[in-house]
Amino acid sequence: MQRVLIGVGTALLALFIGESVGIAATNSAADPSYAAVFAAVTASQDGDTVTIPKGTALWATPITLTNALTILGAGTNSTFLRGAGMFVVDFQTTKPIRISGINFDCDYTQSAILLHGSDQYGLGAPITSFRIDHCFFHGGYRTVQPAGWCYGLIDHCTFVDPRIGVGPVGDANYAWDRPIEPGSTNCVCVEDCAFWFTSAVNTPPNGVTAWPQELVYHYLGTRSTVRFCTFDATGYTADSENFIDAHGNQNYYTGTTIDFRGTVLMECYSNVFRGFKSDRFMYLRGGTYFVYGNIMTNVSTASSFPIVMTEEESWQTDFFFPIRTNWPAQDQITNSYFWANTYKGNLTSPYTTALNNDSDLIFIREGRDYWNHPPVSTNVYYSYKPLQYPHPLISGPIGGFQTNKVVAMANSQPSGSPATFAFSSAGSASLNGVVLTYFWTFGDGGFTSEANPVHTYPSNGNYAAQLYVSDGLTTTSAKLRVKVLSP
Repeated sequence: MQRVLIGVGTALLALFIGESVGIAATNSAADPSYAAVFAAVTASQDGDTVTIPKGTALWATPITLTNALTILGAGTNSTFLRGAGMFVVDFQTTKPIRISGINFDCDYTQSAILLHGSDQYGLGAPITSFRIDHCFFHGGYRTVQPAGWCYGLIDHCTFVDPRIGVGPVGDANYAWDRPIEPGSTNCVCVEDCAFWFTSAVNTPPNGVTAWPQELVYHYLGTRSTVRFCTFDATGYTADSENFIDAHGNQNYYTGTTIDFRGTVLMECYSNVFRGFKSDRFMYLRGGTYFVYGNIMTNVSTASSFPIVMTEEESWQTDFFFPIRTNWPAQDQITNSYFWANTYKGNLTSPYTTALNNDSDLIFIREGRDYWNHPPVSTNVYYSYKPLQYPHPLISGPIGGFQTNKVVAMANSQPSGSPATFAFSSAGSASLNGVVLTYFWTFGDGGFTSEANPVHTYPSNGNYAAQLYVSDGLTTTSAKLRVKVLSP
């Protein structure tokens, strides 16, 4: 008999505008056109809400937001904005901003939402409290781009076929001057989001190169937390796909004294990654990492190294001459921890290694620069605790959002031979009727996206199977144990 656990996830899917509570003013755009939304934004002051009604509009240029506003669409099934870019956030003083409930279709050369914090030259104001939530994004290049000193939250969003989905760009030397604080809100937090590559990415649009790139791409001194997200690249069969890239340092910009700095910090945990033939799931090139509790699978049987580390100063002659031969390097991987990650059902610690060049071993060594376990008393950050969940910016009354519940139920029973089992997702449901997607892992390295699969185990023993159910915004799961007996 199998023990069945039921998982329940909650997503806030559709936005219906009602009475505003505790907000200075609400300015409603007459329609979703650029002119109407621009007029509503222009009429607003700090603390106001701008609502965008149901409808579809094509924008030729983005709207620049200079006040602390809440921009609310009528929901991702109602408010559709199309164009080369929609919103640019550019503050002169530190202010909060929120954009929610909009379906974006963005040109593959632009960002749908660009947030300008203080940059690598020290210009502009920090953005320390942004929230982009319950939006749908199709296409885009760095589709949501927090740039400079920019901290906040991207939650319950769906990204389909971007060149780069979330592409934070830091503020270089200034980023490295601030304290490194794992588990804090001082980062770009990507939480409860879904990233998908469909078969459309196998044929790049005209004029588009480097297609597709990573779904989350760090650059120039960024800090991030990526958690409770689903990454699915099984539709991309033309080549291998890398899901997350954390850039390292490079030489100074030509003709300037601005140092091209590497990633400062990334915490990446409790995510599900599904590839077709991904040769690496994470490419880590500098900074501090906490990577744990991630599930990674590949359709292909080709070899893959799920977590790859490197130090480019040791081999990248395009940027470093002469190359570095002595430890340590600038912004290199340090004080990093990897644990409880699985690849095709197996723990990944043998795969966590520097692969690009033998010289990486000079700079990246287990027990000095990284560890395959959580921090202990002899480690830096031994008191590490993850950022509270949900993120502190998700607070207060839900207001106009309609709550959707996703329920996952899993069961199995012998089918034919003692080692063959029929698995069932019967009872899994979405409260509002959204079509669900399914993903099973069987505990022996096998997996499938069928709703009700049949699986044969290779040998006797106990296996931990798990069903993941998603409505595209929220993923929840159910676990069960399968005991395979001798015939």
